[in-house]
Amino acid sequence: MHYIIVYLSTLAVLLPLDFAFLGTVGKRMYQERIGELMLDMPRLSAAILFYALYIAGIVLFVNGANPSNSKSNLALGAMFGLFCYATFALTNMAILKQWQWSLVIPDIAWGMILTAVAASVGGLVASWIISRI
Repeated sequence: MHYIIVYLSTLAVLLPLDFAFLGTVGKRMYQERIGELMLDMPRLSAAILFYALYIAGIVLFVNGANPSNSKSNLALGAMFGLFCYATFALTNMAILKQWQWSLVIPDIAWGMILTAVAASVGGLVASWIISRI
């Protein structure tokens, strides 16, 4: 039950933040630079699978064992975000003509911030819920 609460708490923090970013800053950034590669509507199945796996990774490698340790979860979340988002952004930089450093840097930075906040705040929310069960 512990890990399910941490998972759902982390998901509840990450999703609205990422949707807000992708619906505003990210949308403009990607549209301006790689608009011709983008779908009109994202593939929902791929998005759901990404979020399910990414949150599982955060819980497994960052905040699942000790959700109340917000400082550690913040730092480890930033590192996890760095590794994951850098994998995506730098692979694209290596193989796609349209992918530029002007996408790499903000994408990685956003991944670090998003993951750090989701791991830390999600962990604190989970700890609060767990303490009341």
